[in-house]
Formats: sequence, structure tokens, C-alpha cells
Amino acid sequence: MLQQIQTDRSNSPELHNVCIQPVGCLWDCGRACVVAYSAPRKPTYIFSGLPTASAPDLLQFAQQYTDSKTGNISHEKFPAALQEIPVAKVPAITHAAL
Repeated sequence: MLQQIQTDRSNSPELHNVCIQPVGCLWDCGRACVVAYSAPRKPTYIFSGLPTASAPDLLQFAQQYTDSKTGNISHEKFPAALQEIPVAKVPAITHAAL
């Protein structure tokens, strides 16, 4: 799936500002594939149990997330295929850690 996402991204100029970074583990091995979206001052979204054909939907969500000033995407606006996937939303840190 990573290769498909990278290929699709390279063919979409509007997504060139999206950074795709593979990681070793998102601690959800029982529900692979797992993808997270994260940016400063935006909530983090973690999708679990993704089918390998999810690349176009993941890139569509990436565009929504990048375009959103706050990073808040209502569930109803998720690409249809991602509305059926387990997702966690972790609120953004809005203050300095003590």
C-alpha cells in the first residue's frame, strides 16, 4: 500500500506538499495496515485495519487534512471507504508541555 500511495501522490501535483513517512510501528499489529495523519496544532487521526486498496481514499483524506486550517474533518466528510474503518482522533496539543 505504501508504494501505491507514493506512486499516486507523485502523479498528483496538489499533493506534493504532503509528507509521507513510513514508520516501524504504530502499535496496532492486530489491525494492519495502519495510517496516521499528524501536523502541528492539528489533531492526529489514526486509521486501523485498512484494506490495501485504500490508497486513493487515504490521499483524498490527506488533501482534506492539509487544506483544513484546524485539521478537524467531520466523519461525514471522510471518503466513503474510510467511514467504515476504525479511527482514533487525538486532540492537538494547544499549550506548551510543563
